[in-house]
Amino acid sequence: MENDQDETPFVPVDALPLSVRPLFPYRQFNAMQSGCVDVAYCSDRHLVLSAPTGSGKTAVLEMCLARLWSSEAWCAEARGSRAAAVYIAPLKALTAERLDDWRQK
Repeated sequence: MENDQDETPFVPVDALPLSVRPLFPYRQFNAMQSGCVDVAYCSDRHLVLSAPTGSGKTAVLEMCLARLWSSEAWCAEARGSRAAAVYIAPLKALTAERLDDWRQK
């Protein structure tokens, strides 16, 4: 039986706009992340992601946030408000760690 991940090409971070590349401190996305780029950054479709701990789900979230906030000026004009997102984690410490990381980025 073949592994579907073996067939997924790794998407280079350089495939994203220059303005969002600093969010991703590596050269390419892993197989799971690469499979999500089209939906997470290049579309307005909904995304539900379930993957093991340590698989890179946070990077996929960051792709979604980058898309949301890169189009924020257009969205604000259309809706008359700012774009917002909610991050939920099972432990307060994880949420605080992500917030610290995002403030640095």
